[in-house]
Amino acid sequence: MLSSLVANPAAAKNEPGCLPECGGANLAGANLKGANLTGAIFTGANLTGANFFGANLEDRDLTNAILVKTNLKSARLSRSDLSGVNLSGANLTSAVLTNTIFTDAIAVATHFYKAQAVGALMSNLNLTKANMLRANFSQSNLVATTMIGVKAFKTKFVSADLTGAIVRKSDFQFANLTGANISSADTVGTRLWGANLRRATAIDTQMTNTNILRATFVGADLSNAFLKGAFGSATFKKATFLNTTCPNKKKVTSPKSC
Repeated sequence: MLSSLVANPAAAKNEPGCLPECGGANLAGANLKGANLTGAIFTGANLTGANFFGANLEDRDLTNAILVKTNLKSARLSRSDLSGVNLSGANLTSAVLTNTIFTDAIAVATHFYKAQAVGALMSNLNLTKANMLRANFSQSNLVATTMIGVKAFKTKFVSADLTGAIVRKSDFQFANLTGANISSADTVGTRLWGANLRRATAIDTQMTNTNILRATFVGADLSNAFLKGAFGSATFKKATFLNTTCPNKKKVTSPKSC
């Protein structure tokens, strides 16, 4: 439960009275832009609609906090722990999220536009309808994430781990998945038009009705992948086919190709 400490948005501007120990505090709507957050703890705090524009929140404990519609634009959250956090509708545009932890968090309709999330731990994260355009999630752990209706145009997932991710009806046009692991992922109905999947691992991946027009699977491992109904001409040079189901329903084995 939240503590009885309630911040008046006007009075909380810059320096809320609970600092540095704001665990469990109610800071809904507070304006913390430019505040000195050195050593601040926000575990379990209600930060709904709070303004952290450009704030330095690196190495902070924000576990189980409520960050619904919170403004974190250009904020620095590298190495911070946001496990179990509700980030629905939050603005993380251009935020620095290097090695940030988002395990078991909720980020429905959250804005990650141009965010830098290299090496982030995002397993079991709910990213339904999230805006991830032009963001960088390279080397991140996105195992078992839910990414339904996601916008990931020109987004980087280089060497990222998306094993078991549900990526349905999303826009990954021109996304960079070079060396990514999308094994056992579900990309049904997703747009991979022009996407780069060079050397990607796509074992047991479900790609039914996926748009693969101009996608590149050069050197990718498509063993046991299921591409029934996938449409568009893609490049499969040097890809591995082992019991792979092609768009035309036929199963092929290397060195054949779909």
